[in-house]
Amino acid sequence: MNPIIGFVGRRGSGKSYQSSHNIKRCQRIFLWDPLGEHTWCPNTLTSVRQVPAFFRWARQHSADQYAARLVVSGEMVAEFNALCELVYAQGDLCFGVEEVPLLVSPSSAPWQFDKVIRLGRHQNVAVVWTAQRMAEVARRLTAATDQFVLFGQTEPRDLVALEERCGADVLRAVMDLPKYHYVVFDAVNRKLSNATKGYTNFQLVVNRTKTLRNQKVVSYSTDERNDGGKPPVEPVPNES
Repeated sequence: MNPIIGFVGRRGSGKSYQSSHNIKRCQRIFLWDPLGEHTWCPNTLTSVRQVPAFFRWARQHSADQYAARLVVSGEMVAEFNALCELVYAQGDLCFGVEEVPLLVSPSSAPWQFDKVIRLGRHQNVAVVWTAQRMAEVARRLTAATDQFVLFGQTEPRDLVALEERCGADVLRAVMDLPKYHYVVFDAVNRKLSNATKGYTNFQLVVNRTKTLRNQKVVSYSTDERNDGGKPPVEPVPNES
């Protein structure tokens, strides 16, 4: 299963911890990390120009398990659009997009990201996205999202957007949430969970393994090796 899962909640609500927990359960991960928060990720790239070499390395060494993130400064939308094209072509991975409103508007999304949203399943790409405010997320993304993990929302515009996109029952549930609690709304089956706190595991990619923190991850260096050997192996730090 290669769903699209959205985590929405105010800053400090716990959405990033919950999304990271699930992303780490995938074998092949690529993250768009504009704020540089995913320090657990062993491979950090700073330009989209480095991404083709990373994917080429993964293919050459048959890396069944890898985790990388792109942390950029400057023109985010252009870099992100280029990254989406590369992710779509690579396929067979979990694509994490942090703070998606930095890249989209309520009425539009970068065209390569739109391609991932609409057609990524055909490339075996699962998408996990986060946002602080529902009202700032592109409608085409929320329309394609299979599951929403919803933390507290208080702004009137966000409450209106939440009702429009998920329904009145979901709105009422979110308005009653204590801090750090969330509900899960299955948009496909129209099912709403009870309020909960702590981690929930979602099935993201068919051939996932145990959590990455319990395994070792092949670490890639942007300095291309000439000896044909595999790069060193590093463990992912335990979650705090």
